[in-house]
Amino acid sequence: MASTTSSEAQIQRKFLAILNKITKTKLTTCLVHAQSLRINSTRQYLLMADLLHKKAVDEPLFSNVYAALAANLIIKVSTSVLG
Repeated sequence: MASTTSSEAQIQRKFLAILNKITKTKLTTCLVHAQSLRINSTRQYLLMADLLHKKAVDEPLFSNVYAALAANLIIKVSTSVLG
């Protein structure tokens, strides 16, 4: 993502904070926090997906937790953002 708006920067900060706290036992709590973010565009969704992918690649021991988060987020986002 080349340039980000202030809303995208805010989502990036908040989502990274959520990802930095994620563990297998905190997955549900982190999912609730991630779902509460106001995702209003496909671009914001793609930003979250990119951040999630990078964390999963950088931290392979947690990749299963990131995959579970992604699977749950896609259900929410696909109905609210993508139509």
